[in-house]
Amino acid sequence: MHTIAEPWLASYIRAWERHQIHFSLHPPLSLDADRLPELPVRAEKLPPEIPVAVAVSGGPLTYRFSYAHCDRTKRGERNESFLNPGMLQDILLPAIEALAPGTHLVMLCLAPVYATENVPADIFLEKLDRFLAGLPRSCRYAVGVKNPELLLPDYCACLRSHGVAHLFDETAMPPLLDQIQIPGILTAEHVVYRNMPAPYAGRSTDGEWALGIVETIRRCLTEKRRCFLYLDEQTSEASLGMLMTMLNADLAKLSLLRKRAA
Repeated sequence: MHTIAEPWLASYIRAWERHQIHFSLHPPLSLDADRLPELPVRAEKLPPEIPVAVAVSGGPLTYRFSYAHCDRTKRGERNESFLNPGMLQDILLPAIEALAPGTHLVMLCLAPVYATENVPADIFLEKLDRFLAGLPRSCRYAVGVKNPELLLPDYCACLRSHGVAHLFDETAMPPLLDQIQIPGILTAEHVVYRNMPAPYAGRSTDGEWALGIVETIRRCLTEKRRCFLYLDEQTSEASLGMLMTMLNADLAKLSLLRKRAA
């Protein structure tokens, strides 16, 4: 995302960081597990002192390979390694460490599992539970799903048992304002939202989007959770300005409480 030009807007974002609300002006580093052999050519290792977030897709996060898969022999085939813990520990995590040793947050972005696959929610959650059990505790994690019907109490319980956050992502999912109101959806001490680029230009970040962000931030403040908000390049300064204006009273209350405590 572009650098914020308006000084007052940049100062608001810095002020929120003091309250553990982080607005990231850059998208997370993207890692396609299906293209790992190309990594040495495509990217150099980042310095370990640079904290980054990594969004992982493909590989064991895909139930069935797409018809545009880079390997022609796999196109349309079911992935036998779907949510395989061995793939996570032996391939994905070493690749992340090699590419970005300063990673502080890993987003595990699952591809949609279509209804025609007939994968019951309990079977899916059993696989997810085993997969997450292999995560080291060296950084934070968030799981993103593309199946609204999986937003169940058992899904929340599974993530909570591993200290993993639900990745709030509105792509093929309900609006953020609806997701944040699901009982038990805040499953970790951290909360993660990612505003993905739309497939068409000019997507509006309207009032409902802003209300969802505001409600998420308020929940995090009330429950003392750290919040990471990743905004894409289509989020205009006008949209951010509207959001900060809506949050102005909340920020003022926090500053007032700090002054009284002093």
